Amino acid sequence: MTQKIHIVDQHHQVLLSWAELRRELPESPSVWSLDYHTDTMPAFRGERQPPSAGDFRNPETVEKAVAVLRHDEHFDWALRAGIASEINLGICGAETDIIAHPSINVRRPAGFPEPETILNAPEDARAALENFLSDANLLQLFPRLPVCGEKYILDIDCDCILCRKALFPERSEILDYLLKNAALITLSTENDWVKILKLPGETITGNEIAGIIQAEAETLQRSNPSLI
Repeated sequence: MTQKIHIVDQHHQVLLSWAELRRELPESPSVWSLDYHTDTMPAFRGERQPPSAGDFRNPETVEKAVAVLRHDEHFDWALRAGIASEINLGICGAETDIIAHPSINVRRPAGFPEPETILNAPEDARAALENFLSDANLLQLFPRLPVCGEKYILDIDCDCILCRKALFPERSEILDYLLKNAALITLSTENDWVKILKLPGETITGNEIAGIIQAEAETLQRSNPSLI
């Protein structure tokens, strides 16, 4: 299976490519996601109506779901629709007490700056945010890593990258492993959120972040192809 990399504007739009991969596999893949926010709310809350009965095997059903879902509800629907087997979510910012599905696992690095510090005293949080993707943090976020041969999706919402230096952590063996071995990589540019959350003096955009990550993944694949 050739690795695929899909880039979207808004996070919930990744469901289209997740469902496409699921239709190629005998079982649901696991998802390993990095984000600023916890996108863990129940799908279709409020008065919105879910799409008519169907599942991932029907592309039209998935398209209708994406049209109705909000940006923080797609994990719940992916699990309920059989698109994903589990969601492992590592965040650097805001948390919520609402976890819609028992197969969503949310973690934040121990001792990481609080969201209030990131927003109101960002320079105090800079050193930690520059190393959000370091091996030390990723080991906390993902105490279980995908095993060899496991079909999984690496999903990155670009608003978890608040400064350019965060794309080049001091040690990145785990990030390289995840990038190299994923069956699918989905990148959500979320340019508006990146603009709001990025640290003072930073000029990076969501499009740039996605482009840099895509280039790194492609380089890893060319230099050392993996069995995915």
